Amino acid sequence: MNKRYLLEVMEREIARAVRQQSLLSVTMLDIDHFKSINDTYGHLIGDEVLKQFGGRVANVSRCDDLLARYGGEEFCLLMAGTDLAEACEIAERCRQVVANTPFQTEVGPLDISASFGVACLDPVRAISTLDFLQLADQKLYDAKSAGRNCVCS
Repeated sequence: MNKRYLLEVMEREIARAVRQQSLLSVTMLDIDHFKSINDTYGHLIGDEVLKQFGGRVANVSRCDDLLARYGGEEFCLLMAGTDLAEACEIAERCRQVVANTPFQTEVGPLDISASFGVACLDPVRAISTLDFLQLADQKLYDAKSAGRNCVCS
């Protein structure tokens, strides 16, 4: 899924969460030092890493969560009916499945890690899709500042 599809779904899910006073969480995921992978090994290897990354995260996410590529090496995971604690647990599972096993590529195994920023919607007040994403993006920035390869909420 791409950014355009993500934004369309998020707009509907935010409206639903506010209307039904239900939970909604979003996680921004970013592969650590991805530029150096492309610069060192080339974009074809970078593409291999992106495909494996998306597959690993999708495999440990729930079937009704939406994983979409947001841009570059950044992904977004939208989780309906999920509070902050559960969203952080899911993000940690994703972090571990990325960091604990090297990625198999044409140039050999590569150790990859990722940083995660998690935000939970306050269903009492409406918020725009972009503002909601900005909350998660700020937490992602906190994870990068904290040394990468971690989850911040």
